[in-house]
Amino acid sequence: DLCIELGEKFQLSPGAVDLLDFLAAQSIPYTIATGSGKRNVDFFIERLQLGCWFDLAQIVYDDGKIAGKPAPDLYLTAAARLGIQPARCIVFEDSWSGMMAAQAAGIGLVYAVLGDSGHARRETLPEAVQVIEDLRAFDRSLIEGQF
Repeated sequence: DLCIELGEKFQLSPGAVDLLDFLAAQSIPYTIATGSGKRNVDFFIERLQLGCWFDLAQIVYDDGKIAGKPAPDLYLTAAARLGIQPARCIVFEDSWSGMMAAQAAGIGLVYAVLGDSGHARRETLPEAVQVIEDLRAFDRSLIEGQF
């Protein structure tokens, strides 16, 4: 209900559309690994029209069988579904437990997407985490020609 109440302000994070278009155009494998349940996943897929970018069968969510974050299971499952070693994956996270899960899974690059309000949290982030304000700041040259 809170998302619906936002109206037009309910949208993908800045830079998400451009990044997803880039990944799709370059045939770079990607998916979502979320601690949310199927009902929430379906809601966001429908409301944000994510079906045009994501293979819904690849999305990893809390189905009651996979341990949630900060356990590494969601990310390990996502990497396996994509057929990529975790060390070759990049994760974008906005939660501490998600960053810890990504690191525990052996993810190669972990980005904390903090937005404008995240400056105060930087000191509490694990050392290996790269910090960006939003997805527009991601350096795409890190993955061009890698897949």
